[in-house]
Order: sequence, then structure tokens, then C-alpha cells
Amino acid sequence: DVNECLVLNGGCGMYCTNSEGSFVCSCKEGFLLGNDQLTCEDINECDFYNGGCSHTCLNEEGSYSCQCPFDHVLNKTDAKSCYDTDECAGGDHGCEKTCVNLNGSFECTCDAEEQLMPDKKTCTSQSHAQLSFFWVLIIPTIFVYT
Repeated sequence: DVNECLVLNGGCGMYCTNSEGSFVCSCKEGFLLGNDQLTCEDINECDFYNGGCSHTCLNEEGSYSCQCPFDHVLNKTDAKSCYDTDECAGGDHGCEKTCVNLNGSFECTCDAEEQLMPDKKTCTSQSHAQLSFFWVLIIPTIFVYT
């Protein structure tokens, strides 16, 4: 018997297995044997149930990987699911009082007697906010009539 695999790998794209009077080509994981029974073609794992990824599936040559949105982290255990990043845990959220973690973001809150300012980070007492409103709207009116 001639071992066809010894000459140019039998024409196989990846693996060549010699058999009595013949040979068989095969491919490594992540590839399928083409119709010509010689070449190997990449399997796009993302075409099947998104590769099992909870968010984005990225096809790679002979493999794939899962990716998460910028505000989530890939679970190291299964490498497929994503979990929310707790933006409040790092301490760099900028909230003057309380940081509340939300799915994909966060928000700042103030104590009950305070009001969140337009910057959405600092707080002011409601009486101070009302007094400021009074000075801006009422006082200029008084000067107009004097």
C-alpha cells in the first residue's frame, strides 16, 4: 500500500489519515471538510444561537469569542455571559452624596431634604434652591419699579 499522506499531505488542507488503498482528510475543531473532501472551511459559530453569547459574538478563524457592551464585563467562568459593571464601587462616579448603580449606568441621589442640581451630581438644600430662585426672579423685578 502507498501512503498517499506522505506526498503533499495527500492534498488535504489539514489532516491526512492513510488507510488501506486510500486516505481520508479531516479538519481540526472549528472547521468543516469542504465539498471537495480536501479543504477545510471555517465554521461561523456565531450563526448558531449567537455562539451562546449573551451579547456580541465575534467569529474568528477556527473559533469565536463573546464580547460585552462597554459598561459590562465578560464572565470569566463561562466566557459567554456579561454582567453589569458597578460604576459606584470605584468611587470615581462624582456623586456628592449617594451613588445608585443601575444596569449599564448609575445615578446620583441626595438626602430627602435636598435637591439634585442640574449637573446631576451635586446636591443643595431645597430651601437654598428656593431662595436662589427668589433672588433671581423677584429682586430684579423690584429694581425695575423703583
